[in-house]
Amino acid sequence: MSLTSPLPLNGDKEDENKDRSKHPSQRIISTASTIALAMSFLYFASGLIAWKQSWKQASQPHRSSSFLKEQATKTPVLYGHVHVAKTGGTTLNRKMALHFEHVCGHKGYSYDAFRADVRYHAKNRGPDPDHYDLYSRRKHPNEEKYGLYSRDRVPFDIMDEIGYEDCDWVSTEASWDFWGTFRNWPFPVELHVPCREPIDFLLSQCNHKGEEFDCQNPDVEAEITKCSLKNDRFSLQLQSEFDFSLKCFDYSQFDEYTALMEGHLTQRRYKLEYAFRSNNMIAPRKKKEECLWNNPDLLKTVNSYLQRTSDYHEFCNKCMGSHDDLFVAASMQQ
Repeated sequence: MSLTSPLPLNGDKEDENKDRSKHPSQRIISTASTIALAMSFLYFASGLIAWKQSWKQASQPHRSSSFLKEQATKTPVLYGHVHVAKTGGTTLNRKMALHFEHVCGHKGYSYDAFRADVRYHAKNRGPDPDHYDLYSRRKHPNEEKYGLYSRDRVPFDIMDEIGYEDCDWVSTEASWDFWGTFRNWPFPVELHVPCREPIDFLLSQCNHKGEEFDCQNPDVEAEITKCSLKNDRFSLQLQSEFDFSLKCFDYSQFDEYTALMEGHLTQRRYKLEYAFRSNNMIAPRKKKEECLWNNPDLLKTVNSYLQRTSDYHEFCNKCMGSHDDLFVAASMQQ
């Protein structure tokens, strides 16, 4: 017999016999354990890859549409406040920022509203009113009339740079086409338009500009034009061009609006009552001295003109008292 011939060792025979002597169910269990271990490894590896991909996506400066859609499940609606001039928008924006989280407004953000309001009051008492925060050092294009920027008047380009991905409620004085920013937002957009009675609205603008409506002037259109502020913040094209829901509300009901939104927005941990400050550049309005209120025929003529020539008044006339009126809708749900 050759010394190199492959003779099985006794131990090998014993092991082989033991394997053959195992019950079939034992061999199945052994095989299943091996498969389970392999599947666990594959699950861990795939989870690690998915984590790396999600971390890489989250670190990108611009969110992908899939990322935004995932976040949309947490915030089902983006609310927009169309800040029409002389409808109390500045007061409303600041009250909302002091009451709720995720408020992003030209007249204040919730993330710094508390300290901004504290600084504002300190500014009025302090020796250096022109530099009470870093934004205050940034010149406004029309500085002589409007003064400096501040955290109570955030520059539009800074708002755009911050972005709106973390906003639940947005307010702006920009022209109506600004809202096209949210044309492809991954969840519904609902715009809230503050409505004001046309004559009161016009005469408030007169006071803001330091003008007086002359009831003796036969050129009524000229009197209206000299008082009217540029109003490009609202357009009926918001309905025709964008798939947005438009709602209206009585501009003067700040507290009621804030209470209404408590069911839709996250309330702040620290709240501060907003201290009103007037934005009128001229003397306080003297409503009793306005001649238009005492001239019914002229009042009717002016009102008809405003309704006919203004998208804003046309919208409010149809919306107020309808199911799109926020307060009417709320009362129907009670």
